[in-house]
Amino acid sequence: MSCEFSEQKAQQQPAPQVGQVSLANVLTAGPFGACVIDQELNTHCWGKNYMQKDADFDCRLHPDKWGQITEVSIAGQHKPYTCFGRAYAPHDLGKVLANAETHTGVCSILAESKNSLSNIRCWGPEMNTDTPNYKDFVSISGGDRHACGIRYNGDVICWPTTSDAQQTNYNRNWAGKYPRPPAGLKAKAIASTGDAVCAIRKLDDKVVCWGGLQAPLALKAKQISVGGGWPDYSKIGKPKFPAQACAIDMSDHVICWGSGKALNVPDSLTAKSIATYSTGSCAVTLNGKGVCWGEDINLNPDFYVDEKPKGHNLQYVSAAKGAVIFIREDNSVYVYRGYQSIEKPYFIPPPLVKAYTQ
Repeated sequence: MSCEFSEQKAQQQPAPQVGQVSLANVLTAGPFGACVIDQELNTHCWGKNYMQKDADFDCRLHPDKWGQITEVSIAGQHKPYTCFGRAYAPHDLGKVLANAETHTGVCSILAESKNSLSNIRCWGPEMNTDTPNYKDFVSISGGDRHACGIRYNGDVICWPTTSDAQQTNYNRNWAGKYPRPPAGLKAKAIASTGDAVCAIRKLDDKVVCWGGLQAPLALKAKQISVGGGWPDYSKIGKPKFPAQACAIDMSDHVICWGSGKALNVPDSLTAKSIATYSTGSCAVTLNGKGVCWGEDINLNPDFYVDEKPKGHNLQYVSAAKGAVIFIREDNSVYVYRGYQSIEKPYFIPPPLVKAYTQ
């Protein structure tokens, strides 16, 4: 049996609604892990499941305690210990409407808030759990050490995922720091990377960027993605990949800008989904084909790479650092550039689940 997929236009980004799933956040790739929301609004994550290590107790060696707040004995005393990793969702997370990956964890918009002040919960090792006190967040994005959310009225709120109160000699360069949005900005879509953020304005669909990126003048877009800007942890001094952004404009053409290595967009490329990462970008064409361009990073040992995106049945793509992940038209997850690690059991493989669909 053969199937033919007709061309579909890129969907103009609608203003998200309170209590509804943010389709831009169903599949979210981060620098070390990714998450997908399934048909029942449960979150499934995979990748390098980094966890904090105590001198006397190492969560990573106790998979039976992952995702739990457990009682452990440390130095002869019993105390609560949180075994949340950046690739393993808490057992009590509940139903989720959106996720956003950051350096050491995830921020989730909850279907039913368990906090009387906020409908966002951030979780993972070293994560700042003190989220902004609003219960009407409808979309969210994550960078290296920050997150940004859009409220129902379009207000953009950003915050650090490592707080001033968590500051140590190790994190003093980023604790409490985050890219601050332009005053008065109201948006309908948002995307983050290391330190840079771009948003689509609610009023007129124009793209606005800050934190190291500047949008092309008067660009209007249906979708946006921001990549690069992540620290290169494999090099001494930790230099950053230059930040870059890509958008699908109102005529479905792909436009990229910034200082990164994925600005050479194939001629006249039109797409229905776009994602950019540290050294490249990928798009889903109007007929469901995956197309990627930029500098090849196949030699990076943290990621494995398929020969090329497979099939003509793709509908959505998400990317970060060196990972690129697609959702097929049957809502299954296809990992094109995936996370890998020789560290076991700290590495979690991709789940065999179907992604949420309307």
